[in-house]
Amino acid sequence: NTWIGVAMTNLHARAVAAKDALASRSSVKIGLGLAAAAGVTFIGLIWSFSPALILAYSGPVGPEILPHALSYMNIRAIGLPAALVTMASQSALLGAQNTRVPLIAVAFEAFLNFFGDYFLVRVLGMGISGAAWATVFSQYAGMALILPLQRAAFRKMRRSWDVIGG
Repeated sequence: NTWIGVAMTNLHARAVAAKDALASRSSVKIGLGLAAAAGVTFIGLIWSFSPALILAYSGPVGPEILPHALSYMNIRAIGLPAALVTMASQSALLGAQNTRVPLIAVAFEAFLNFFGDYFLVRVLGMGISGAAWATVFSQYAGMALILPLQRAAFRKMRRSWDVIGG
Protein backbone atom coordinates (compact mmCIF):
# COMPACT_ATOMS: atom_id res chain seq x y z
CA ASN A 1 0.00 0.00 0.00
CA THR A 2 1.19 3.54 -0.67
CA TRP A 3 0.96 6.75 1.31
CA ILE A 4 -2.18 7.58 -0.66
CA GLY A 5 -3.84 4.33 0.41
CA VAL A 6 -2.91 4.77 4.06
CA ALA A 7 -4.18 8.35 4.06
CA MET A 8 -7.38 7.39 2.22
CA THR A 9 -8.18 4.61 4.67
CA ASN A 10 -7.65 6.85 7.70
CA LEU A 11 -9.35 10.00 6.41
CA HIS A 12 -12.33 8.17 5.00
CA ALA A 13 -12.72 6.00 8.10
CA ARG A 14 -12.89 9.15 10.22
CA ALA A 15 -15.49 10.72 7.92
CA VAL A 16 -17.55 7.53 7.94
CA ALA A 17 -17.37 7.24 11.73
CA ALA A 18 -18.56 10.84 12.04
CA LYS A 19 -21.21 10.29 9.34
CA ASP A 20 -19.83 13.39 7.63
CA ALA A 21 -20.93 13.17 4.00
CA LEU A 22 -18.95 16.25 2.93
CA ALA A 23 -15.70 14.93 4.44
CA SER A 24 -16.43 11.51 2.97
CA ARG A 25 -16.86 12.88 -0.55
CA SER A 26 -13.91 15.23 -0.19
CA SER A 27 -11.48 12.59 1.04
CA VAL A 28 -12.44 10.23 -1.77
CA LYS A 29 -12.26 12.87 -4.52
CA ILE A 30 -8.92 14.23 -3.34
CA GLY A 31 -7.45 10.77 -2.85
CA LEU A 32 -8.54 9.56 -6.28
CA GLY A 33 -7.25 12.76 -7.88
CA LEU A 34 -3.88 12.46 -6.15
CA ALA A 35 -3.64 8.82 -7.17
CA ALA A 36 -4.33 9.64 -10.83
CA ALA A 37 -1.87 12.55 -10.81
CA ALA A 38 0.82 10.44 -9.13
CA GLY A 39 0.27 7.67 -11.68
CA VAL A 40 0.71 10.03 -14.63
CA THR A 41 3.77 11.61 -13.00
CA PHE A 42 5.34 8.20 -12.44
CA ILE A 43 4.79 7.29 -16.09
CA GLY A 44 6.94 10.25 -17.09
CA LEU A 45 9.60 9.44 -14.52
CA ILE A 46 9.77 5.79 -15.48
CA TRP A 47 9.91 6.53 -19.20
CA SER A 48 12.65 9.09 -18.56
CA PHE A 49 14.82 7.01 -16.27
CA SER A 50 14.02 3.36 -17.04
CA PRO A 51 17.20 2.60 -19.01
CA ALA A 52 19.40 3.92 -16.21
CA LEU A 53 17.33 2.15 -13.55
CA ILE A 54 17.45 -1.17 -15.35
CA LEU A 55 21.18 -0.97 -15.94
CA ALA A 56 21.79 0.05 -12.31
CA TYR A 57 19.84 -2.92 -10.95
CA SER A 58 20.77 -5.60 -13.45
CA GLY A 59 24.56 -5.57 -13.13
CA PRO A 60 26.66 -7.23 -15.80
CA VAL A 61 23.68 -8.74 -17.65
CA GLY A 62 22.11 -5.28 -18.06
CA PRO A 63 22.97 -4.63 -21.71
CA GLU A 64 21.75 -8.10 -22.66
CA ILE A 65 18.35 -7.78 -20.98
CA LEU A 66 17.83 -4.06 -21.56
CA PRO A 67 15.54 -4.28 -24.62
CA HIS A 68 13.18 -6.78 -22.96
CA ALA A 69 13.26 -5.07 -19.58
CA LEU A 70 12.60 -1.66 -21.18
CA SER A 71 9.66 -3.05 -23.10
CA TYR A 72 8.13 -4.57 -19.96
CA MET A 73 8.83 -1.60 -17.70
CA ASN A 74 7.59 1.04 -20.12
CA ILE A 75 4.39 -0.85 -20.92
CA ARG A 76 3.69 -1.55 -17.26
CA ALA A 77 4.16 2.14 -16.45
CA ILE A 78 1.05 2.85 -18.55
CA GLY A 79 -0.98 0.98 -15.94
CA LEU A 80 0.20 3.05 -12.97
CA PRO A 81 -2.68 5.57 -12.99
CA ALA A 82 -5.22 2.74 -12.99
CA ALA A 83 -3.33 0.78 -10.35
CA LEU A 84 -3.05 3.77 -8.01
CA VAL A 85 -6.66 4.91 -8.53
CA THR A 86 -7.88 1.36 -7.89
CA MET A 87 -5.72 1.13 -4.76
CA ALA A 88 -7.04 4.46 -3.48
CA SER A 89 -10.60 3.33 -4.15
CA GLN A 90 -9.99 0.06 -2.33
CA SER A 91 -8.52 1.99 0.60
CA ALA A 92 -11.55 4.29 0.81
CA LEU A 93 -13.86 1.28 0.75
CA LEU A 94 -11.85 -0.46 3.46
CA GLY A 95 -12.04 2.74 5.51
CA ALA A 96 -15.82 2.43 5.22
CA GLN A 97 -15.57 -1.22 6.33
CA ASN A 98 -16.59 -2.46 2.90
CA THR A 99 -14.44 -5.46 2.06
CA ARG A 100 -16.78 -7.00 -0.52
CA VAL A 101 -16.21 -4.50 -3.34
CA PRO A 102 -12.38 -4.55 -3.11
CA LEU A 103 -12.48 -8.35 -3.07
CA ILE A 104 -14.61 -8.43 -6.22
CA ALA A 105 -12.31 -5.96 -7.96
CA VAL A 106 -9.12 -7.82 -7.02
CA ALA A 107 -10.58 -11.16 -8.12
CA PHE A 108 -11.79 -9.66 -11.40
CA GLU A 109 -8.37 -8.14 -12.09
CA ALA A 110 -6.55 -11.36 -11.25
CA PHE A 111 -8.88 -13.37 -13.50
CA LEU A 112 -8.37 -10.99 -16.44
CA ASN A 113 -4.62 -10.87 -15.90
CA PHE A 114 -4.31 -14.65 -15.75
CA PHE A 115 -6.26 -15.26 -18.94
CA GLY A 116 -4.76 -12.20 -20.62
CA ASP A 117 -1.28 -13.56 -19.91
CA TYR A 118 -2.23 -16.92 -21.37
CA PHE A 119 -3.79 -15.41 -24.47
CA LEU A 120 -1.18 -12.74 -25.21
CA VAL A 121 1.89 -14.76 -24.26
CA ARG A 122 0.97 -18.30 -25.20
CA VAL A 123 -1.59 -17.92 -27.98
CA LEU A 124 -0.36 -14.74 -29.68
CA GLY A 125 3.32 -15.28 -28.79
CA MET A 126 3.88 -11.70 -27.59
CA GLY A 127 6.34 -12.73 -24.89
CA ILE A 128 7.17 -10.37 -22.07
CA SER A 129 5.41 -7.42 -23.70
CA GLY A 130 2.24 -9.53 -23.85
CA ALA A 131 2.48 -10.18 -20.12
CA ALA A 132 2.90 -6.45 -19.52
CA TRP A 133 -0.10 -5.56 -21.73
CA ALA A 134 -2.26 -8.17 -20.00
CA THR A 135 -1.46 -6.57 -16.65
CA VAL A 136 -2.13 -3.04 -17.91
CA PHE A 137 -5.44 -4.11 -19.44
CA SER A 138 -6.50 -5.86 -16.24
CA GLN A 139 -5.56 -2.77 -14.19
CA TYR A 140 -7.74 -0.45 -16.29
CA ALA A 141 -10.56 -2.98 -16.36
CA GLY A 142 -10.33 -3.32 -12.57
CA MET A 143 -10.50 0.46 -12.22
CA ALA A 144 -13.49 0.59 -14.56
CA LEU A 145 -15.21 -1.99 -12.36
CA ILE A 146 -14.39 -0.63 -8.91
CA LEU A 147 -15.21 3.05 -9.45
CA PRO A 148 -18.94 2.60 -10.19
CA LEU A 149 -19.21 -0.05 -7.46
CA GLN A 150 -17.54 2.34 -5.03
CA ARG A 151 -19.87 5.16 -6.02
CA ALA A 152 -22.95 2.97 -5.53
CA ALA A 153 -21.69 1.65 -2.18
CA PHE A 154 -21.00 5.15 -0.86
CA ARG A 155 -24.36 6.49 -2.07
CA LYS A 156 -26.11 3.66 -0.24
CA MET A 157 -24.03 4.28 2.89
CA ARG A 158 -24.71 8.03 2.88
CA ARG A 159 -28.46 7.49 2.32
CA SER A 160 -28.50 5.27 5.39
CA TRP A 161 -27.02 8.17 7.39
CA ASP A 162 -29.99 10.34 6.36
CA VAL A 163 -32.45 7.61 7.38
CA ILE A 164 -30.96 7.13 10.83
CA GLY A 165 -30.52 10.83 11.45
CA GLY A 166 -26.74 10.98 10.96
